[in-house]
Amino acid sequence: MLSFKHCPQPQNVIASLLSIVVLCLSLTAGAQITVWPGDASNNGEVNHIDYLYIWFAEGQVGIPRAEQGIIWQAYPAEPWNQAFPGTNLDFAYADCDGDGLINENNSDMAAVANNYGQVHGEVTPEIPPPGVPGMNIPLRLERIDDRPLFEGDIINTQLILGDEDNPVERFKGLAFTLRFDPAVISSGFSTSVDGNSWINQDNSGVSIQQRVSQVGPQAERSMAVGKPNGSPSGFGPILNLGIIIEDNVISLEGKDSITTFISIERAGLKDGDFNWIPIATDSLEVTIYNQNSTITTTTLDANQTSFAIEVYPNPTPGILQVHNPTSIPIQSFRVFDPQGRLVQSQSIDNQLPNQTWDLKASLPDGLYLIQILLADGQTTTQKLYLNSK
Repeated sequence: MLSFKHCPQPQNVIASLLSIVVLCLSLTAGAQITVWPGDASNNGEVNHIDYLYIWFAEGQVGIPRAEQGIIWQAYPAEPWNQAFPGTNLDFAYADCDGDGLINENNSDMAAVANNYGQVHGEVTPEIPPPGVPGMNIPLRLERIDDRPLFEGDIINTQLILGDEDNPVERFKGLAFTLRFDPAVISSGFSTSVDGNSWINQDNSGVSIQQRVSQVGPQAERSMAVGKPNGSPSGFGPILNLGIIIEDNVISLEGKDSITTFISIERAGLKDGDFNWIPIATDSLEVTIYNQNSTITTTTLDANQTSFAIEVYPNPTPGILQVHNPTSIPIQSFRVFDPQGRLVQSQSIDNQLPNQTWDLKASLPDGLYLIQILLADGQTTTQKLYLNSK
């Protein structure tokens, strides 16, 4: 006697398959994450550190979001099941635009710039480990020249990372903030990669991102420098910064000069393994002279003895009279044009109380800066007009 196994009806098979699909979808939905475009670190705030996450995950491919875009809102996303080293943070958070590719040349970087400063949920600030001067990698601003500075001038500086005793190993990205007085320093200064920078020896490109904001009486320029492709090692200059002094510095009124500071704060360095590397930061001290003052004074010794060297007439036909009443040793005179170029210098062999100096020397008429260098390295500066006619 033949026997037959029971075969389910087609409609029952379809129902079973639908049940499996619904179950899978429900399981998948439960595993979804929520991405806020620009918050690549998913700490609740979009800031300059988020750039470091995008650069590290450059070129990674994953599941595109069902809804793509960088408008500031919550987007459901599928996890990529690949996390940043040392964290449980999925790479999908760095896919800020949701197209399934982490790339600094698409909208991922734009999401950080557009949504900079936005917050959501509970913010957990990411604080990079601070460094100790002399022990950890230094990060500092250094002037390229030592010419006198006046209102409207450009302070030519280099951003220097690392030194011979503390070099950088496998650089991936640097984030930091420059803080300054906006009444003295303009927020619109220039930034470029140093042509001889060790971070671009392989010519694979360096990325710079920045954002200016006002925090109380101070202004901040938050910056990030990254190496999307490669992890170079070395030390020395990485950026050239042309920092602009405001045309009208109110705090200079009635004074010969003022001193201001540009400080480096909230700095963090990531290496090729995504480790935080402690860095020690510093501040740049800048003296700005009043262009309407005839002479500046400076401190000669610990007893606060000051000197006053007169250079006249002003305007001058070219022959200057130098009056040095206390016969303080003068090492040299230097002349700078308005662009800060050294156009004339003269060493001083004798130390007479009164002497003359021929400034003319084929220089065209106009405005010049006269810098008097003392034997102990101190300087005093005067703005002088040459009118040989």
